[in-house]
Amino acid sequence: TGQHVISAALWKRCGYQTISVHMGKIHTTIDIDTGHISQKELYEVERYANQIINANLEVDSEEVEPDRLHSYPLRKPIQSMEKARLVHIQGIDWVGCCGMHLMRTGLVGLVQCIGFEKIRGMTRLIWKIGDRAYLDYRIKIKLLDDLRGIFGTQEGRIREEVSKLILEKAQLSRQNHALAHRLAVVLGDSLIEKAHRIGNNRICYVRHEFEDESQELILQLCKYFIVRNGVVFFLTNRIKDLWHWSVGCFEALGVDLTGSMQALVGMGGMRGGGRHPLWQGVGSSKSDLDRIETHLRKVLEDESPKSDIC
Repeated sequence: TGQHVISAALWKRCGYQTISVHMGKIHTTIDIDTGHISQKELYEVERYANQIINANLEVDSEEVEPDRLHSYPLRKPIQSMEKARLVHIQGIDWVGCCGMHLMRTGLVGLVQCIGFEKIRGMTRLIWKIGDRAYLDYRIKIKLLDDLRGIFGTQEGRIREEVSKLILEKAQLSRQNHALAHRLAVVLGDSLIEKAHRIGNNRICYVRHEFEDESQELILQLCKYFIVRNGVVFFLTNRIKDLWHWSVGCFEALGVDLTGSMQALVGMGGMRGGGRHPLWQGVGSSKSDLDRIETHLRKVLEDESPKSDIC
């Protein structure tokens, strides 16, 4: 019944026809024949739908012979060779339907549109109907009350406070990025000094294990090593039970790691990907990292790069 009320309001206030309906456990969705509906139209449809509910109009049904269907002001045409069951909301809506309905619109209680999305040239409206709508309002009122306490402000200023937080977060993110870059240069130089030399000192092989380190710092390290002549690196960062790994090399290094990395990814618990000069992913065990280490060293010792020492 609530869906009929909403579809009638969409038709009467905006001229939008209901194409399909899905009544789920959490909400009801109604697809309508337009690719765009404005916020103003949605407000008007919701307001009018609740007016129909508050009017407590009678809801009844009638079986009609096919040759008499044309005499009813149907919201949607019916093509039928047999009797059709029409559901009627007093003075508002006539539509074919075989479902069960309430006796009066007032029993619906409340309808509330909580969102919409574009789908295949149509618009899908998401609705809370009846007790679900009341519960949704209670949850949101409680959320607003919690936010008032968190921010120590009135309801009308919560948006302003959230906007301030977003700006502060963006500023801190920029600062963190700059600090990570500076730290990566210092740490990167230190790791290069301690690096293992391979192939007559022509390759600096940097291998380092981190624990619960910032992924931003790891990324900045990767970017720094990629522009350092002769460097090949294998970095790991253990976060909880996963090993995040990064493998890369100086962009102009005469060693091709592409085939090796493509062969390694997907073995055991390895996941990841990339392309020259950087590959990244996640391993589920220490053996995954050992497999990369062994394979990478073999490739570096076998290859003869054209780059200078680091």
